[in-house]
Amino acid sequence: WVVLLAAATLTFSACNNDDDALATPQLNSNDQAFMRMAVMGNNAEIQTSRLALTRSQDTAVRNYAQMMINHHTAANRSLDSLARLRSFTLPDSSQLDTAARSLLTRLNNLRDSVSTGGTGTAADRSVFSREYMNGQVTLHSKAQGDYQTYVNNQQGQDAGLKTYANRTLPIITSHLQMAQTIVSRNQYGQPGTPPSGQ
Repeated sequence: WVVLLAAATLTFSACNNDDDALATPQLNSNDQAFMRMAVMGNNAEIQTSRLALTRSQDTAVRNYAQMMINHHTAANRSLDSLARLRSFTLPDSSQLDTAARSLLTRLNNLRDSVSTGGTGTAADRSVFSREYMNGQVTLHSKAQGDYQTYVNNQQGQDAGLKTYANRTLPIITSHLQMAQTIVSRNQYGQPGTPPSGQ
């Protein structure tokens, strides 16, 4: 994971370096739709992960959440740079799609139990962590499909945006795989090996 995370950080930074060379004056409707989707997807990751930092009692989940905040904030910075060069207005940081808003609403009503005692199982005590990580699998699966569609879609014409999408897709895939690993562990609140290298 350390190698993947280091590569992801370098990739997001590199996206900014290519903006001037690849800038085009106009975005077509497919490019605009992709940019809006990508920003709102990043917003969802950031908002749900900020909540996870205060609601989850699981070390691996909290470390994953911090990584999501770092990576998706960097991704939004890259998109903002691309948008400014093209005079395109992106959704603001509060905007989410319907599914992400529903997830955030559910998460706002949950919290892991601080206590490790009592008769409840670890799963009972980790309702937030379980819901958050299942949500991460759903969000990243959708993002992976959306990015793959844009990369393969010949109707998107902006070279800088295509470069961003091609560089970001493997990072989304690695986020998805990490989320699936944490979900499959299904022992929230237990000691584990958290993601490192944030």
